[in-house]
Amino acid sequence: MTIPFSDDSLLPRPAPKMPVSPDGEQYTVRSERAAWEKRAAVVAEVAEELVRAKALLAGAARSNKLGDCIEGRTVARTVRSMLESFSADLTTQAARTASLATHCRSVAAEFEAADAESASELEA
Repeated sequence: MTIPFSDDSLLPRPAPKMPVSPDGEQYTVRSERAAWEKRAAVVAEVAEELVRAKALLAGAARSNKLGDCIEGRTVARTVRSMLESFSADLTTQAARTASLATHCRSVAAEFEAADAESASELEA
């Protein structure tokens, strides 16, 4: 995996400047948007890796390499069934991680909106 946003170059827009609290400079309102955007990017990358892993399994165990005997057919059928189950699990997990990435981006926007609202109250 890569480390996204090492220089914040992939953020959709720069984080807004947050004002200092009336209680002093040690208290600032800070947006968590960048952290959630980073989380979203990592989770999206995981979803892509799961899809790639599933694609690698696509051709596995299609034919019986163990021979046309009861044991060979049984083992081949069992391995094929396990791989199909694992492939279905990969599909489910890829969908969940893609949904999680979307949710992280949504949370980022919510945090930014809350921070902007808090900042406007501090400035008033």
